[in-house]
Amino acid sequence: MRDQTLYLRPTVIAGAAVALVMAVTGILAPVLATHDPNAVNQRTIFAPPGGYADGGSIHVLGTDYLGRDVLSRVVASFRNYLYIGLLGTFLGVLAAWLLVIALSIGGAPPAPNFLPSLLVLPFYGLAIVTFIVGVSMSIVVMASMGPAIVHVIVCAGVFSAFLPMTLVYESVRKDGASSSPIRLAARRGIVLFPATFSLALLMGFFIESSLSFLGVGVPPSTPSLGGMISAARYSSELWWLWGFPLGVVLATVGAFLAIVIPVGRGLTRPAGAVLPTQAGTPAGFWIRLAAYLIDLAAIILCFILLSYVLNNMIGPPFAFAGAVLIIVVIAALVGIPAVSPGKRTLGLHVLRPDGSRAGLGRKFCRSLAQMLSGLIFYVGFLMIAFRKDKRGLHDLICDTVIVRWRGAGAVEPVQNIPDTGEISQPSAQILPGVDI
Repeated sequence: MRDQTLYLRPTVIAGAAVALVMAVTGILAPVLATHDPNAVNQRTIFAPPGGYADGGSIHVLGTDYLGRDVLSRVVASFRNYLYIGLLGTFLGVLAAWLLVIALSIGGAPPAPNFLPSLLVLPFYGLAIVTFIVGVSMSIVVMASMGPAIVHVIVCAGVFSAFLPMTLVYESVRKDGASSSPIRLAARRGIVLFPATFSLALLMGFFIESSLSFLGVGVPPSTPSLGGMISAARYSSELWWLWGFPLGVVLATVGAFLAIVIPVGRGLTRPAGAVLPTQAGTPAGFWIRLAAYLIDLAAIILCFILLSYVLNNMIGPPFAFAGAVLIIVVIAALVGIPAVSPGKRTLGLHVLRPDGSRAGLGRKFCRSLAQMLSGLIFYVGFLMIAFRKDKRGLHDLICDTVIVRWRGAGAVEPVQNIPDTGEISQPSAQILPGVDI
């Protein structure tokens, strides 16, 4: 990358430090675990944090429903994440190197941006899509081959490789003014190892934990944070069974965002932070809440219609009409978050911070990022009420801003600004016809 100081930012260093601690914990798991993580002791079931075992040893984080030590199981779970991170990093860097070789064989001139970009989506959106696709495809693999540690590690490692691959490749693409982009790719694979390994390990952590939480990951006897949370999700009074694993998960989410957001901004060169006056004013919390409720009502209506179709139109006389209607409803369920009827009704637009329009792919990634804003107790949405620029966590991830139309005759936002690799100023030409 042109800005090599990007990887020296405090947030990136902090995120990489969390991943490093997880990796070291995985390496030293046999030493750090105070008990056998799989040892069952019926006499110490549900011991609270600090409780004593028969032999006098302390269970620092308590025990679970089989008397197994919670701390030892948390520590032992990092061993699998270490394997996933190493596999994802190796596959990602290797794939980036082979891709640069394949695209450089034709003798392309060694100039910046001579390689085609892989970032059809924003880097932040690529991370969200990678997670969703990785979990979905891993579920298919687990269903066909059966849950096993090896299957989970391979699946999570393969899908966690997409972020390291993109990071190394885009770094070579932007700094391609080298006599040998192949050697540059090899050097970047080494120099960017802290970032690539952190991204692979943390993404693999999310995929594996999600699979284990859903019951299709590693076998229940194998320590996994997702499995521990799943087993204790209905035991609110036994808070230590899910509280400590959940705390690790939330810390990992923070570390992942601390790396992905600044790295993604460095790769995609986001728009400027000042919204042009002709683009409208940032929409506040309450009007965005109203738009969200309209979208929610539209989604519920689609679900009701889909249920009616499935229950009443599956018979032969209506088979064709029912199939067409099902396709339409499913398309509506997918499209409503990206092309919001609530925003269209209330005159709200999804723009880039420089006033240019946000593409459909960015809007769709933003709708996926809204899941993250909701999962962290809706803090991502509440940020809208307290930030001066009225941007939620999903807006920051996808580099968007919601503006309120100022009425008839108002000037519309500018068209997309070409990506030249630099932050350009908003165009003075104003064109109509911006999608919502």
